[in-house]
Amino acid sequence: MTQKCAICGDPDVVFECQDCGRSFCWNHTGSNEVFYCSKHKMRYTREKMIEYNILDKKCHIILKTSCPKCKSSLFIKKTKDDPNQLYFKCSACDWNSYNVFPLIVSNDVKELIEKARKEGILKANDLRYCNAPLKIIEGKGERFCIGCLVDTLERGDIFTQEMIIKLTKLPKEKVLPLLKDLQSQKLLNGVIDPITKVYISITQEFKDYLINKIRLEKIDLRKLADAVDLDERIMRLIIVNLINKTPEIDGKFIDIHTFINNDLLIDELIDLIKKGPILVSEISKKYSLKNNEIKKLVGIALERGLIKAFYSPDGMTIIPGEGLQTRLLDLINEKGKIYIDNISSRLKIHESIIRETIRDFIKNHQVQGYYTQDKGFATIRFLENEVIGVMKIYKKISLDELSDKLKIPKQYVKKLLIEMIEGEKISGSIVDDSFERSQIVEYIKKGTSTSKFLSKKIEDAMNLQYVLIIHKESGSCIFSYPCSELNFDSDLVSGFLQAISSFGSEIDSSQKTALEEIKWGGFVIALSEGNLVKTAFICKKSPSPSLKANIKYFILNFENKFKNNLTVWTGDIHPFRETRELIENFFKVGSKVLFFIPQIAKSTITKEEIQQKIFRLVETKGRTKLIKLAHDFEVNITYIIEILSNLVLDGIGRFTKDQSEFVTEPQIMNEIGELLLSSNELKISEIANKLNLEQKEIIEILQNLINEGKINGVITDNTFKQL
Repeated sequence: MTQKCAICGDPDVVFECQDCGRSFCWNHTGSNEVFYCSKHKMRYTREKMIEYNILDKKCHIILKTSCPKCKSSLFIKKTKDDPNQLYFKCSACDWNSYNVFPLIVSNDVKELIEKARKEGILKANDLRYCNAPLKIIEGKGERFCIGCLVDTLERGDIFTQEMIIKLTKLPKEKVLPLLKDLQSQKLLNGVIDPITKVYISITQEFKDYLINKIRLEKIDLRKLADAVDLDERIMRLIIVNLINKTPEIDGKFIDIHTFINNDLLIDELIDLIKKGPILVSEISKKYSLKNNEIKKLVGIALERGLIKAFYSPDGMTIIPGEGLQTRLLDLINEKGKIYIDNISSRLKIHESIIRETIRDFIKNHQVQGYYTQDKGFATIRFLENEVIGVMKIYKKISLDELSDKLKIPKQYVKKLLIEMIEGEKISGSIVDDSFERSQIVEYIKKGTSTSKFLSKKIEDAMNLQYVLIIHKESGSCIFSYPCSELNFDSDLVSGFLQAISSFGSEIDSSQKTALEEIKWGGFVIALSEGNLVKTAFICKKSPSPSLKANIKYFILNFENKFKNNLTVWTGDIHPFRETRELIENFFKVGSKVLFFIPQIAKSTITKEEIQQKIFRLVETKGRTKLIKLAHDFEVNITYIIEILSNLVLDGIGRFTKDQSEFVTEPQIMNEIGELLLSSNELKISEIANKLNLEQKEIIEILQNLINEGKINGVITDNTFKQL
């Protein structure tokens, strides 16, 4: 075989699937084989052969070795961090020379041998393998295609342990480790239920549906599970898995049945606080959250200006309205840096009270920052902007000098820089007590695209037109199913059955034939045989490899399901009525073209009316959230983007940097005008952040206003200055 592994590209191919035509290396070939070395009485499973990279089917025990713990023979292994670094591992117990003292690990084989001889675990002058040929004692050499298995498991369905055993012929105890292994390699993206050993694969459409639902409403798991015909516990597993894999979703389970995103939870907290003073512990009890979690959410609401409130002196009661805390917090958020002695003088309050209040802000997660050495307090955001400003002038600066400029201790400067580097807010490194910036790299946020896997499944479903299942022994049709509006009359079906019969008589019944195709009447007929039935899948065009793989596993499932009826068939076709649901599940045709997509009532509003309403709404609002438009008009957010793209092309407005809002050009001019009134000098980055636009867009807009004589200013060093 000259092909490479379809999954990892390894040229050492050991298996080629006859159904999908793909090749695979040993690591990505499914097998229930167990090999045996009679010399050392050693069993080798597929997992052990992969662990020791055994491709020659020979025993890899190192001769004349002895485990210091149990006296068994040893293997040689490579470390995960460095494939050239070798160490010894026991063939029977958990001992290895990598994790125990004295360590016997080396990149040099001679050095490794010398260390091993010194410690008495090797009694030879070299490393010699047993090399005894391995004999298959279980599994009879049966292997299966990981690619076809993944295609089947990822089609959007629920697979029990028994179903997977039938597909793979693996023993029960190996199914869960196989699923976890495929998931760790990111070949499976669904959810494994550790209790029932069920695997749930989920379509991209269902993920998008859940994400939008989580963003817009509080989730009642009981209702959601009932709507999609799932067990509530499985629904909870899906939600938890989705949250873990989707950083932009942040929320809480406030009880066993309810999940709510942070924005909606903050809205509910605001409503509670507005009713009057309320204990933090009372809110914590209501939502089953810890006090510090509640304080963190309240801090976000205060920082965003969604509510005016302050804490009681003991920090345990939230009081709506203006107070010292509110006034001070507003000042800190507005200025970024305050001078405590000046504030003390202006507010007629002792400096110690101000410092204590700021400490409460930090404790309650309302603000993040450091006290400065010039009797001030600066927020992290302010300090980050200062660092960025300094590094526009300096390519390299010592931490001592930067500490002097920021007026904070050196250890805080270092911590701040490390967090900025990790958060990709600045590019550079800390070496020899100095920070040196690297070349600026422009990061482009890529938009999501439709899943290629899902597109292929939809294409397969649209390709399939008609299914015929024929009893192999008698030649009688036991089930037929139209997968589309296209239907065949009885003469056409009879003629086709006769063709199948003639075709079958020419095939050696002792051989298992691969899938064949016949072009007939403008269609492509895909023929396949199992042990008990023949099938004919009538398609618009030649079936794809994924559809062929599904046909194979469909036949396997069909014969397993109706084995008793097929083995001794009396001519009764009533038992096969359940085949309709089996076909729909496997090929996503009929009533289940897209798995897990909720049924939404069709709107009586025409497409043109929706467009006009959206145009009027964005013109009135000026700045509009796309997800709100999608929710209000009960359409997909992609459709909203498609409509508004016409306004972008017409120069009426544009999408924001994170693609979450649409803002009209007049609104942009109004917002820029308000910013210019507040200051004679503004950083382009500051304007871009406030308007949620790219910096290059802000520069273009300002330059056009300057050229048209509408504003009098200049752009230098990424800063706009009014003249």
